[in-house]
Amino acid sequence: MSKITAAITAVGGYVPDYILTNQILETMVDTSDEWITARTGIKERRILKEKGKGTSYLAIRVIEDLLKKSNTDPIDIDMVIMATATPDMPVAVTGVYVATEIGADKMSSIIDYEDQTTCIIFGDRGGAVLFEPNHEVLGIPNEILYTDGAGRPFLRIDAGGSILPASAETVANKQHFVVQEERTIFKLAVSNMADMSMMIMKHNRLSGDDVNWLAPHQANKRIIDTTAKRMNLPEEKVMTNIHKYGNNTSATLPLCSKDYEKQLKKGDNLIFSTFGGGYTWGSTYLKWAYDSN
Repeated sequence: MSKITAAITAVGGYVPDYILTNQILETMVDTSDEWITARTGIKERRILKEKGKGTSYLAIRVIEDLLKKSNTDPIDIDMVIMATATPDMPVAVTGVYVATEIGADKMSSIIDYEDQTTCIIFGDRGGAVLFEPNHEVLGIPNEILYTDGAGRPFLRIDAGGSILPASAETVANKQHFVVQEERTIFKLAVSNMADMSMMIMKHNRLSGDDVNWLAPHQANKRIIDTTAKRMNLPEEKVMTNIHKYGNNTSATLPLCSKDYEKQLKKGDNLIFSTFGGGYTWGSTYLKWAYDSN
């Protein structure tokens, strides 16, 4: 019996219409296009501005795109897995409402647009991939995931949970917005993303020449460049879209796959590498399962 793997057979995505440029941010906080670009590589980001529309709206648009592209009947989907840091509501799971693997975040809902350390980074967008069984040894041969609870203080939202429930005081103190210790996050993201990627390459006996693409979490262009350099990969092998979308958190990796889909070929070796709050970080080795162009 041949080995069965889980392979990506389609990708989908959705982008809100409103574009928040660096020039607009210059009118909102003490910053400049030159400073933002040099520090992050970001030129613009998309924002879901319509009232009453949350993360589920992004996710549903993504699923519609994915099912249309793959010519898949929704009844044939066996499981929906949704990743988000910005659910529609604290209670009542967004993934069930959306009911394919989805990453979608309305990060603008938890960003203080008077805080230049966070408002320049994040954007809203959704992405999804469809996994199906594969008998050609394509798909995911290997993945590594690590967590470390010591990282909780460095990327957080202080209020709204069981430790500090929402109140008039927490709202007035802006404690429902993301707080990020940029320098600490930068150093650990670079070292951990690169270490995990090199570890998974070693486990699978891959050299830099064997890797066709690196799909890194789109947190910061300097993090992406440093990670690729440590892996000895040239810029042309690195997927980047942070300049036009910013950091879309849960959606960054499926969106990289969508944006680069037409350049991917069956059998290509892809390394996905990511880092997030908690801390959580990891890497996945994936063999692309179809010719996209």
